[in-house]
Amino acid sequence: MFALTVEDEFLISEYLRAILESNGHMVIATFGADEAIEVLERVRDIQLVITDINMPGSMDGLRLAAAIRDRWPPIHLIVVTGLAPPNRNELPSDMPAKKGMLAIAKEVGVGSGTVQHIAREMRGERPFEDLNNAAKGVEGSRRV
Repeated sequence: MFALTVEDEFLISEYLRAILESNGHMVIATFGADEAIEVLERVRDIQLVITDINMPGSMDGLRLAAAIRDRWPPIHLIVVTGLAPPNRNELPSDMPAKKGMLAIAKEVGVGSGTVQHIAREMRGERPFEDLNNAAKGVEGSRRV
């Protein structure tokens, strides 16, 4: 699988890359939404975007997720935050609730082995179905 990460904290970005690559996934790491959009415009094979919500720049992770939904609807999304995951009413109004979007609290997802578990599950024959199944029951995560 080809994944794009969008995380402004360098150590977390490198940690995500290491986990995904050690599970056989190709990764492009970016540090902001503007850079992520540039990559998405150039690289057509990206299947998954993992983005932080709170980032400096012209748009946060929720606005980036809305832009991805609008321009590249087949791409699956994982939205990560150091705060509580967003409620549906906090999502941009133009973002449809679609299979393939998952919200994870950063302290749960990054620090507890959840990302490693999800990365392993995404190696299956149906990675995005497995992604949704892998996240079921993970404290601090939910499909949105």
